Formats: sequence, C-alpha cells, structure tokens
Amino acid sequence: MGLNVFDGINKLTIKENIKKLPSNSFKGCNSLTELTILSAISTIGSTAFDRCTSLTKISLPSSIEIIEFGSFGHFLNWQIKR
Repeated sequence: MGLNVFDGINKLTIKENIKKLPSNSFKGCNSLTELTILSAISTIGSTAFDRCTSLTKISLPSSIEIIEFGSFGHFLNWQIKR
C-alpha cells in the first residue's frame, strides 16, 4: 500500500485476528484522530503510524509485545491507554 492510502478516516478500530501490523500500514494518515486495537496483535511494525499528525488517542491491547522503532513517530499531543 502507498503513503496516505487511508487518509480521510478519523477513527480506526482494528478487530481482525492478526499477529503483526506491518510497517508503514497507516503512515501519513493525517486525518486519523483515534486508534483502537482490539485484536491479538503482538507487534506493531516500524513507522506503522508515523506522520499521523492528528492522532491524539491510542488504545492498545495487552497482547502487544513489540513496538518497533518509529511506529508512532512525529506526534505532538497524544495519550496511550492500555
């Protein structure tokens, strides 16, 4: 997928039973303000949410073991809830 492919969405809830969220998955999705991951993801790939500059609320499951370098890069104001 290319950069900004998901631009235009505001809230994202990941419900699928996947193990790893690939690198660059939502990179540059500037309209994204809220992220909730409900699945059994254990790894968030590098720069998965990099440059999502409007993202202010992030909810992660306890199943996450690895958050790769730069997964949530370039943020100014945000909260993480577990």
